[in-house]
Amino acid sequence: MISSLRRGQESPYFKSAVEALEYARSFIVKGSTELKNNQRSSERFSALSKSIENIRDLVGEQVAKVWKMFLDEKLAEDTDNGLYNGLRSLVFNEVVKKLSLGNCSELSDLVLEFYYLNGSNNSVQLFYNNNHAYIVTENSLVIDPWLDRIYPISEISTYGSGFSGRKKLMSDGIKACFELTPHSGSPQCMGDLEDLRRAHKLLNAFNNKKLNEIITAIKTVDPAFESNIDLYDPGISRIYKFVKKELKNSQKDSSSNYLSQLRNSILTELNFKEKSAENSVASSSLLRWWHNIDSNNSKLYVAISNILQPLEPLDAKNSYTYRI
Repeated sequence: MISSLRRGQESPYFKSAVEALEYARSFIVKGSTELKNNQRSSERFSALSKSIENIRDLVGEQVAKVWKMFLDEKLAEDTDNGLYNGLRSLVFNEVVKKLSLGNCSELSDLVLEFYYLNGSNNSVQLFYNNNHAYIVTENSLVIDPWLDRIYPISEISTYGSGFSGRKKLMSDGIKACFELTPHSGSPQCMGDLEDLRRAHKLLNAFNNKKLNEIITAIKTVDPAFESNIDLYDPGISRIYKFVKKELKNSQKDSSSNYLSQLRNSILTELNFKEKSAENSVASSSLLRWWHNIDSNNSKLYVAISNILQPLEPLDAKNSYTYRI
């Protein structure tokens, strides 16, 4: 790690910056624009590049789906670029932490997440310049996790924090050869800590809205559901109890994949119901709810699945082609 700040004079802000950089680096192991890739074979470089392209395509699709739901539910304005950037950062972090791959943009998103998770109230912004992403804190520190550097913004012209890639003919094919370039032009802010905070808050509110819709759907089918709960399919009962518990849980998952995972659980419960009916028809209690309640069971499964229908699970593994 390179910095002009002497170890004996480190401020709490610098220490937080170091922790944020280490946090990002703890998740991302490899990237396609690392300078050491200049020594890798074209085949290995191409595999890394393709993997990160796939990750970005996957994230783009997921962000578009969630953003459309926000707009359809009138929870966001299409012109709110800050909120969109926060959502993009949130989904990127979900994916790259699973796959351990990313470049300067993904690393910077994780630095931003570190400050969010630690409840920072400071201004932390993500900038792009020369096709390169880095973080600037309220205390005028530049955190460049791609270069593993932290330094005062006053020294930004000293460090080569930008990079460029040029094609180079190798004996085994053509690859990009990356080199450092000095900062130039006007940096563009592409998101900040408040954007990420708003995205988490809105996604949590959206998830809660859908959970409440599930409770409403159940009580619409049977207003006396809680009194009759033992007569219903055990899967429906479990879903109802789980949703009620989740609505009281202020620490529940606020990821973009939360609802699709819940929907998968519900579909699993539906399969459980069918197998239970096939394997236990000799049970008089099962026959009772099967004949008298099954119509409502079916209505509830359909209603709940429809509420959660818009999102298919985010399958990060399919985007992973490079093996570390």
